Amino acid sequence: MYAGKSVFSQVMAFLPLNVFHRCVTRYNGDFNIQTFSCLDQFLCLVFAQLTYRESLRDIEACLRSQPAKLYHMGFKSAVARNTLANANAIRSWRIYADIAQYLIKIARKLYQGEGLGLDIENSVYALDATTIDLCLTLCPCPWTFGACSFATKPQLAQQMLARAFRDGFSPEWLLADEVYGSDSKFRRFLEERGQAYVLAVSAQQRLWVGFRQKRLDALAKELTADHWFRMSVGEGTKGPRMYDWASICLGESEESLYRWVLFRRSVEKPEEYAYYLSLAPAGVTGGELAQAAGRRWHIECCFEAAKQETGLDEYEVRSWHGWYRHITLSMLALAFLSVVRWRGNEKKDECPYSADRARDTQAYAGYRMASAGGSGEGTCLVTLATTTSSNCKRLPL
Repeated sequence: MYAGKSVFSQVMAFLPLNVFHRCVTRYNGDFNIQTFSCLDQFLCLVFAQLTYRESLRDIEACLRSQPAKLYHMGFKSAVARNTLANANAIRSWRIYADIAQYLIKIARKLYQGEGLGLDIENSVYALDATTIDLCLTLCPCPWTFGACSFATKPQLAQQMLARAFRDGFSPEWLLADEVYGSDSKFRRFLEERGQAYVLAVSAQQRLWVGFRQKRLDALAKELTADHWFRMSVGEGTKGPRMYDWASICLGESEESLYRWVLFRRSVEKPEEYAYYLSLAPAGVTGGELAQAAGRRWHIECCFEAAKQETGLDEYEVRSWHGWYRHITLSMLALAFLSVVRWRGNEKKDECPYSADRARDTQAYAGYRMASAGGSGEGTCLVTLATTTSSNCKRLPL
């Protein structure tokens, strides 16, 4: 069994300490601080984020259970619940926001060669219900602390997009699931601004065909074999994501864009369908609409990783500052893990491992960052022992 550094200290070895200390100095984070520096606070918060600690008491109990190992994990001070709570309350969150932006820049450079499977010139923006709900219901604007009224998710998304459009936000495609696609006011809001979209809708969505309304599931069954074409919309965890697709143009809208309805059918289970309503520029083909619809899978994977790996949706907050600290720290940890994962992949020849296992939460947690050959030069991924060294019963952390 590997008996070197702890898993946590090996992972944190990838943290650019020089940049972190510059951020601390920039905002006077350690001014008049004798114990429990900003680095100790950061290590506590990252440890809690990566190990799913649920409260300050949980963090304290876990870290103080092994006091002899705290120094080897990078801590220079003892961990106390009151000290950590006080540090979280008075120290600037901008320290961690700046280091998060630095890590995101590194991650962008490392992953810029991994395309989404679609040639697009504009930026890709990902919004999740976790972000939309709290950002607008908890506090409509980060600088305005006023009363909030109830609003549905499509209404909240409409408010956020209206503000983004005023700031010059102009994506090539806007993608969303059934919650937003089934709202006619949300679709009309996008059409009035000439924004192209591919929105998922339910089978109960009705369209006018001639002088009658038909459900989309009934309309899909009337399509002949000539309407369907088979294509892959990108690589998935089990290979190419191959589906049967069909599209019907419904006519031109007021903004010189064309309305489409898009059908997706599973290859392995032909009875399973998915439905989309789209607004697209002239000349767009059904294959391009299918590729655009398939891009939402990458966004879902991103948020799934953030929720499973760094607890993006595991919060209990009552204020904007509390939410912002949690989201910032969660995204910082995700960017940090992305850099660590890429650096580990650079040593693939020395320490090969399966990419599919890396996507799995439990398998990903079964890897350690260790010095190559035990010499301390470079880093690689080392798998944990498959069997324990004793016959003792395994206990949860």
